[in-house]
Amino acid sequence: MTKAIMVDAAEEVVCPQCSHAFPLSEGISRQTIERYADEFERSLARRRKELEADLAAEAKRRAERDAAQSVAALKEQLAAAEARAKASHAQLDKAREEAKAAAKEQFETELRAAREALAAKESSLSNVRNAELELRRQLRELSETKNWQAAWVQKLKDDQQSIGAEIAVLVSSAMPKDAREPFVREADVWVTRLAAARPLAEALRIKDAQAAATLLHTINMGSKRIAIFSVPK
Repeated sequence: MTKAIMVDAAEEVVCPQCSHAFPLSEGISRQTIERYADEFERSLARRRKELEADLAAEAKRRAERDAAQSVAALKEQLAAAEARAKASHAQLDKAREEAKAAAKEQFETELRAAREALAAKESSLSNVRNAELELRRQLRELSETKNWQAAWVQKLKDDQQSIGAEIAVLVSSAMPKDAREPFVREADVWVTRLAAARPLAEALRIKDAQAAATLLHTINMGSKRIAIFSVPK
């Protein structure tokens, strides 16, 4: 490979034969100088192209390296964004599940409370119905007491026998048929109106002080079944 050397034309050279020193420009012809000058220009142009090619290649390599780094950075950013999006979706799904579970629990709680309230209302309604039936029964019994019932005498006699009482007195606003007196004796049972109960007790006291005392106590305490069977008015 030919190498070009640049030397100043005023540079002195020495003749190897006579040792005479002279400027380089005097020892080289102009034609030679021009030839080397042209060759130098071509060499310089070629070197310039090589440098330009090297610079272009280096610029390309740098651009490719920068582009690769940019692409890698973008890929990392994209991966991070996808990871954040995935985490956000997971959190959103979790929040939805929690909200769904909370709504379900609240619905079940409200449904249970509604059922309990309905059961309480049904129980209250049942109690009201039972109370109404009991009231009707009492009203029916009350209406029945307006008329004399012969079964009362037998019921009182059974109670008298069960408790061992010697005298039985039935206090009632309804009297046996054809009874005009305030009290009468019906099948060994004294039947009296409420207004005559105390005078009857005083009269019976003479005959049986213990029975009279029981009668007076029963009248004062409002009891219905000791020695006296009292029928509601």
